[in-house]
Amino acid sequence: PALRRLLNTEVKGRWRLQVIDHVPEQVGQLKGWDLILGI
Repeated sequence: PALRRLLNTEVKGRWRLQVIDHVPEQVGQLKGWDLILGI
């Protein structure tokens, strides 16, 4: 639902992933991410 506002918009360009840690006592790692769009 949150991505619905992106329907019918241009997908080319720079994308950024923002991660927010709401529980700093629990540590984790993000080792990578991909975004695959069907055009």
